[in-house]
Amino acid sequence: PVLVLSSSPSFSAGSFLGASSTLTSGLVTTDSRHRATPTTVSTIPSSLWILTPVSTPTETNTSVDESAVYNLPGYTPYYQEVIEGKSKGTGVCLYVSNSLNAVINQTASSTSENLETLFVTINKGNELSTVGVVYRPPSGVLGDAISELNEIIAHLPKKSVHIIGDFNIDLHRDNSRETQLLEDCTLALGMYPLISTHTHEKPGCKKSCIDNIFTNSPEHTTLSGTLGLHISHHMALFQICEGILPHCMPKCTH
Repeated sequence: PVLVLSSSPSFSAGSFLGASSTLTSGLVTTDSRHRATPTTVSTIPSSLWILTPVSTPTETNTSVDESAVYNLPGYTPYYQEVIEGKSKGTGVCLYVSNSLNAVINQTASSTSENLETLFVTINKGNELSTVGVVYRPPSGVLGDAISELNEIIAHLPKKSVHIIGDFNIDLHRDNSRETQLLEDCTLALGMYPLISTHTHEKPGCKKSCIDNIFTNSPEHTTLSGTLGLHISHHMALFQICEGILPHCMPKCTH
């Protein structure tokens, strides 16, 4: 995990497109806490959507019934139920390219006051990958959230799993109870974090690493890091990895 964490750079959208256009792997990305609304989506460079087979916004504040409002051409949306009675700070979803065959993993997908999750299994020929988005509401019970996350991960495949989201636990606070609980849970189950730089920056607040990507196949990750899109206090996260797309990616200009 130390080797993985030491190699997560931060990019602007432009510099990321320049770097990623030369790679020949698939891309999984999350706009953590970037609301899945037409206005928000329109601010993301179109070339990023071209490169992104899976996108995983959190805190969408959008129920399953409303999900049809936010269609993206070429993508199939998957929305999880929001927490009942909450008008904001809830909701996760996945946008999966129509070029991929994805099925919701119902066992791993759930909504509680402590943890919101949505997972899909992507079938590419004889290769299966699991991609999940997670949001931990800070108002929930931390211990219960970790227990729920532990139960979910324990029943996932032992390889090619990628869990992306906003955990509201700062991994830069090495000695905090919250960090220890999350690390004990994930590392014990073979899930390693890919993001080491700050992911959240707000005026008057200390920079923090509360969003992350965890995987049990770090050896298949070509590049991971953060993107400064400047549409939220949260950075966008990305992971370029093998096995999500065929080994062919378009050259992109911006």
